[in-house]
Amino acid sequence: GMLLVFLFAITDFAIVDFLSFYDPEPFLVLSNEIFQKWARLHSAPQAAAVSVPAIVPSLFALGLLLALERRHQGRYVGVRSGGGATRSVGALGAVGLTLVSATTLFAPIVLVLWASGGKDVVGTARSAAPEMLNTAMMGLQSGLLVALLGVATARLGLRWGGWREALLLGAALVPLAAPGVMFGVGQIRFWNHPDNPLADALYSSPFLLVLATSGRFLPLGVLAARAWLVRQDPTPSEAAQLTRRSGLSRWLRVELPRIAPATGLAATLGYLLTVRELDLITTIPAGTSTLSQKIFGFVHISSDTMTATLCVMLVSLAIIPAAAAKLLSGR
Repeated sequence: GMLLVFLFAITDFAIVDFLSFYDPEPFLVLSNEIFQKWARLHSAPQAAAVSVPAIVPSLFALGLLLALERRHQGRYVGVRSGGGATRSVGALGAVGLTLVSATTLFAPIVLVLWASGGKDVVGTARSAAPEMLNTAMMGLQSGLLVALLGVATARLGLRWGGWREALLLGAALVPLAAPGVMFGVGQIRFWNHPDNPLADALYSSPFLLVLATSGRFLPLGVLAARAWLVRQDPTPSEAAQLTRRSGLSRWLRVELPRIAPATGLAATLGYLLTVRELDLITTIPAGTSTLSQKIFGFVHISSDTMTATLCVMLVSLAIIPAAAAKLLSGR
C-alpha cells in the first residue's frame, strides 16, 4: 500500500498544479515540467527526458512491490474457527478512524456548501450534462477493459507460476512507473504516428482516451483480481473436472461465479480511477469533453460557485454507482 501511494504521488500532476497555480512561488514537481515541455513547447523528446528522474525511482518501487507480493503470497483455504469474530479496534484505532473519516468527508461537504451558494446551480448542471455523460461512458468502458484484461492476466499468472508469473506481473505493472502526463504523450506519439493506418480514426476519438486510461490503470486491476483469486479454495474447480459436464457448462456453473467478485472489483477500480483522472485527459484531444478538463479550465480562470458545482457532479459519478451497488446487493 505504501509503495502504491508513493508511485501515484511521485508521478502526479493534477493535485500539485491545482494547489500551486495561484502561488507566486509555486511548488513544482517533475510532472509539471513534463506538462510544460509538451503543452507549451510541443516537444515530446524534452518531455520524455524530463520524465526519466521520475521513472527510475518508480521502477525501483515497482520492483520492491513485486518482490513483496511474490514473497508474502498466501493461499487461504477454508475458514479458521472464530475467524469472523469481531475485534475491538481500541482507543487508538477509533481516533484514527475518526481522523480518516473527517478527512475524507471534509472536502465533499465544503464543495456542496460552496456550490449551494450559486445563483443558477441547475443551469450549471444542465450545461455540463454532456461532459458528465462522456465521463461516465469513458469510465464504464475503461472499467470493462480493466476487468477483462486484469482478471485474464491474473488467472494466467496464477496458472503459470514461477518465473513466468513474475515476468508477467512485472510487465503488467510497468505502466505505473510512467507519470500520467508522459503516459498520455506516449499514447499520442504511438497512435498518431504517420505510419499508423489507424491514426486518423483514433487520434481524436474518445476510444483513444479509453485505451489510455485502461492501460494506465490495468496494473491495479491485475493486483486487485489477483489478491482475490489467490485466496480462493481450488477444490470446486478440481471437483468440476471430475464431472461429465461440458467445458462450457463447468465454466458457467463453477468458474464464472468464482471470478465474478474479482471481475467486479477490477471493473470498479477502473471506473473510479478513470472518472477522476486528469493527467491523461490534459494531453489527449478527446479529454476536452470531460468533466475533469472542464474543472481544470475553470480552476485556472476563476474560482466561482460554478467550479464547485462541477466538482460535486464529478464526485457524484463515483458515489452514485457505489451507493446503488450497495443497495442492490442485499445481504
